[in-house]
Amino acid sequence: MELYEKIRNIREQKEIKQKDMAKYLHMQPSTYNAYENGKRTISADLLKNICIFSKCKFGWLIRFKY
Repeated sequence: MELYEKIRNIREQKEIKQKDMAKYLHMQPSTYNAYENGKRTISADLLKNICIFSKCKFGWLIRFKY
């Protein structure tokens, strides 16, 4: 599973709307949507803030399958 798919899944599992996540991250919903669709690269700082807001573990999100 790609990182952008994981952040979408976490948000949906926590029942957080895209517009609420975007507001917390100080960006337009369309910009956040681009992250969730893999059209923009997610920075470590942005990922940290997504984890804080959604109360998920950073390590789980960055773990890769080999």
